[in-house]
Amino acid sequence: MEMCASTVKRTSMELGGNAPFVVFDDADIPAAVAGAIACKFRNAGQTCVCANRFFVHSAVYDDFISQFKSAIESLTVGDGFAENVDVVSVLKTATQKVLLFCSLLI
Repeated sequence: MEMCASTVKRTSMELGGNAPFVVFDDADIPAAVAGAIACKFRNAGQTCVCANRFFVHSAVYDDFISQFKSAIESLTVGDGFAENVDVVSVLKTATQKVLLFCSLLI
């Protein structure tokens, strides 16, 4: 390994648009929820790095989903120029995708 190290190149790989969000059984659930909200709803969910899949350990699933759902319900959707708005409108074609994700949580 030492002989190979001198030629190892630094790399950065973009591995596609199916960014997973993983929550392990020992996760700090409030922190995981805050991270999931930031990750999923960045730019109204319209960036290529927003989480598309959530993998949540069964031991914390109910707690995570309950808190995540509450956090989503507390988001304010509206005009991006108005105060206290968390999420602005999305393209009409993206609206169906967002509604699908929300319906899966309920």
